[in-house]
Amino acid sequence: MRRVTSTAVHRTVSSVLSPALLPSFNGTLLLSVCFASCSAAPVRNLYKRLGLDHKATSEEVKAAYRQRALECHPDVVDDNQKAQAEVDFRAVSEAYDVLIDPQKRKEHDKALGLERTVPPAKKQQEGEGVGCDSKGSFNRGVTRPRNRKPFVRGDADRNFREAFHGMSLDQVLFRERLRQRRMQKQMEEKAKEGDDGSPAGREESIRRVAAAAAERFAEKVRRQYGPGMLRHARVYTSLSRDPQPPPSDYMPFRPFHGWTVPNGVRTPPEPTLGPTAKVEDVKDVQLAEPAVGDASHQRKLPKHFPVVQAPDGSSLLREEAIACMERERRLPHNMGKLYSYHRPY
Repeated sequence: MRRVTSTAVHRTVSSVLSPALLPSFNGTLLLSVCFASCSAAPVRNLYKRLGLDHKATSEEVKAAYRQRALECHPDVVDDNQKAQAEVDFRAVSEAYDVLIDPQKRKEHDKALGLERTVPPAKKQQEGEGVGCDSKGSFNRGVTRPRNRKPFVRGDADRNFREAFHGMSLDQVLFRERLRQRRMQKQMEEKAKEGDDGSPAGREESIRRVAAAAAERFAEKVRRQYGPGMLRHARVYTSLSRDPQPPPSDYMPFRPFHGWTVPNGVRTPPEPTLGPTAKVEDVKDVQLAEPAVGDASHQRKLPKHFPVVQAPDGSSLLREEAIACMERERRLPHNMGKLYSYHRPY
């Protein structure tokens, strides 16, 4: 729009009116032009866009912008609401761009009339050169930038990335949903494993909280300093480090070297080594012989069975042959005799 100055208006009116009416018209024309030049559109309250008070801090401004930006981002709404979401997203981004900058926020508060009491000399200095030229009578001391660059979608996206530390919308939504799932899982576990009020329940709750804190601390150290720093990190808890009572009176394995078995706990028996001898020293081995009855009651082998002979060449009965074979089976280094043609039968 073309700007019309008071000089141009005065020239136009001078060409139309008679010279006699010009002196009376000059004062009225100058007064109306000054009011027209000093008046402007009402200043928009950017605090209301973010739902904040004018005393909000920078952290509160950033938190409110994050919440509003995620609610009205054009990529998270339905297709029929994208046009309105585009307008709202640019509006909240523009409000964040002004309120997060101290200088811009100061000018905005001054335009809203929220500025504190200013000395008259300072106000007069700020008002010089602004408004109309009639001896400074209509100077208001409010500077409004003219021909301001419009706030476009690119500026809104830039503010969005800046507020979320350079992350894109997909990354922000992923982290938010992951945080909600973790909170829901923790609430479910807490409801499932609730404290029953007993000392054992309180100890279990303390142990679970300490273990979770230790895991989070270890993950933080690993992420910041690398896996090699975990050996230098110690986690202190209020739980007792004294030996705890065993969960059962039977331990299904033998204790390791240097371990002591608690009192009242049973373990598998220690293995015993059998006799070590060669096959030729069978007679010197003392083993529990099976009870052999009287020779008259011993059953003889059938005639078609071969005769079993002892190592010394004497014939053996069936029970004696079985006992000799069992004795040789228990001896070490007997593989050559038991699994060859040297078997007793």
